Amino acid sequence: MFNHRLSQLMAAIGVTVIMFTAPQPAQATHCPLFPKVVWWGTLTHEGASETVQQRFSGDWKATIAAWQNNLTKLMAIQKKGSTAAIRYKSKVNGHPIQTSKVKLRGKKLDDYINNVWKRLAVMHCLADTDAANQPRLRRR
Repeated sequence: MFNHRLSQLMAAIGVTVIMFTAPQPAQATHCPLFPKVVWWGTLTHEGASETVQQRFSGDWKATIAAWQNNLTKLMAIQKKGSTAAIRYKSKVNGHPIQTSKVKLRGKKLDDYINNVWKRLAVMHCLADTDAANQPRLRRR
């Protein structure tokens, strides 16, 4: 009986140690929230961190570079006075994924560019937080 309870206690301690020492996604309460853009869906700090881990092997620089590239293209379109066409996928409950397109020009394009800037700011903050939480190697 005593050995069984001791085993349970040791298992609980082991789980607790694993929970507190396992790598955690960037959770930065000091980082601003992502702006709301319909075709971006619901973006959270945790969701963004998981996406970076899964799609970019944890490389925030690659993710940020991709969004900076998008921003550069949008600003070139804005400068020309052209229209940006954004394609996105959406899923409505019970229906297959649908591809949609939205066209942005003038004030709507300006607003979208502003939201991309805000998204980049949040991503930089999360990347910095993630880097700060990584174990540091000691130099000799």
